[in-house]
Amino acid sequence: MDAHVLVVESDELLRDLLTVRLHVAGFRSHPAADGAEALRWLETHSTDLVLLASMMPMMSGAETLARLRASPSLSHIPVIMMTPPLAGEDARRLKSLGATDILRKPVCGARLVRAISEAVQARRSAATPLRRLKITVMTPAVLAATAAAGTAAAATIPAPAAAPAAVSATGSAKHTASAAEARAQTDEPARSRPAPPPVPPQPEPASGAEPWSPRTSIALVHGRSWAEDVAHSAWSDTTLTLAYRPTRRSGYSLEAGHARRFGLSDTQLQVRGDWAVGTRSSVFLAGVATPQAELRERVGLRAGFAHTPRPHLEIGASTRLGEFRDGTKLVATPYVAVSTTGERVTVIAEAINLWNLSGPADHRLGFGLRVRAAPDERWRLLGGYARYPEVEAGTARTVRSLYAGASVRVAETVTLSASVANDRYEGLFTRNGVTLGMVHEWRGRR
Repeated sequence: MDAHVLVVESDELLRDLLTVRLHVAGFRSHPAADGAEALRWLETHSTDLVLLASMMPMMSGAETLARLRASPSLSHIPVIMMTPPLAGEDARRLKSLGATDILRKPVCGARLVRAISEAVQARRSAATPLRRLKITVMTPAVLAATAAAGTAAAATIPAPAAAPAAVSATGSAKHTASAAEARAQTDEPARSRPAPPPVPPQPEPASGAEPWSPRTSIALVHGRSWAEDVAHSAWSDTTLTLAYRPTRRSGYSLEAGHARRFGLSDTQLQVRGDWAVGTRSSVFLAGVATPQAELRERVGLRAGFAHTPRPHLEIGASTRLGEFRDGTKLVATPYVAVSTTGERVTVIAEAINLWNLSGPADHRLGFGLRVRAAPDERWRLLGGYARYPEVEAGTARTVRSLYAGASVRVAETVTLSASVANDRYEGLFTRNGVTLGMVHEWRGRR
């Protein structure tokens, strides 16, 4: 079925999965991160159906549904709610607000496609007779053409609206063509007609509603690993990051990380900024400082960019300039990544090339395959294999890594994560490790 669906879901991964699933099923779609963004988009665009998550920050799905039904220009749009398992009274409340259908998460692909097709078809079937009635009775061009043809119906037309009795052949043909054009335009699907008038100004909800709210987060990550048959084999890495994201695609962070390896240790500070460039590109710039500089650069500068020319293709590069113990190193790493997304799983394949631009020419190729899954709203799974080059103490080496991990949102603002990895340092040793992490995020208001 050729139809347009507005997907309103605050979880970015689930939103992407739904969009891809609809594309595979033959639907066109547009994503929105929350209810306020959806309402703003509908001010200047039209859609055949709204797929709306019930649990969203700032403006809930129920509140968004109520505002859709309160708007004269939007109340006719079918709305399918996506909810966690609901008690009977909650489902009845959504129905009373005007929900066309309710789907429980995780949403099954076949059930989703069937529900959308049935809702759109029912809406079009109900609207078709009304559209034809408007054309037959209300269109001035049809009235004029009918009068010019001298049919009996013209006698029922009030005098001010009827065409003059004496119409030239040219005038009659002109009116007839206008009537045909009017019928052709009206028989077009609703999606190709002019957008509905803007939504009348609505009072702001008590909780406030903005397409994006600034976010502040603090993340603590600690990893331990053990190398086989190596002195001082226990490694540890601890990182504390404070980040602020004023917009969806820009942010700033301050990171402090302590590393201990081979009996050596150092603490590094990093300040980083990320900025969006247009709608498909982004850049970042970071500065680092390491007082002891036993493992990493004493001072350094990192920069890079990413560009997405197509939905499932990303190209980019990063550079790293640093003063290590054995001299200044400049490294450039271009990469390309291709992804494919299923109903709940995303697969990403990437290739990189690390170039050592200081001293003798040296470059190392690398690749990786990652799999991400979202069983439900709370859980995220990640696994993959990579053969990638890295720079440690100013020296480039190749590492083969097999890893798997999971994260779970235990509260509205708290996420816990854990992962395990097996790393093989080419020609050196093998190490196994485990990493634990916690992220606490606060969302402000604009």
